[in-house]
Amino acid sequence: MILVRLPSTLRTGADDEMTVYEAVPDIASLIDVLDRRIPGFRDQLDDSVFNFAVNGEMLLYRARDRALRDGDVVEVVPTISGGENPGAPEPSREPRRLETPTRGTRRGPLRVPRRAEMRRGAPRCWRN
Repeated sequence: MILVRLPSTLRTGADDEMTVYEAVPDIASLIDVLDRRIPGFRDQLDDSVFNFAVNGEMLLYRARDRALRDGDVVEVVPTISGGENPGAPEPSREPRRLETPTRGTRRGPLRVPRRAEMRRGAPRCWRN
């Protein structure tokens, strides 16, 4: 018995788990069994958009050759990656100008007092 967990993009019903009771020696054979149960399953996996994990171990290379044993849990994991978005506008190459905030009074921007000024007390212009 092999438990297969499917992502939402490959589910055919409400269940995200399938149990395979047939003897399958490797993941390639498991894909054949799943393709009989879910028509078109193999075609969706040829996109190279999915990876396989067996018992929590992610298989990135030669996953279809991985041997399976009774009691294994196989998960079909969608590939998550970055990359270009062909429809997105190209970012601007012009340098951005950072503007200094002008908070404070009409006399100018807010000024941070120095340590010596803190010891003497605040100057008159800072008092309300």
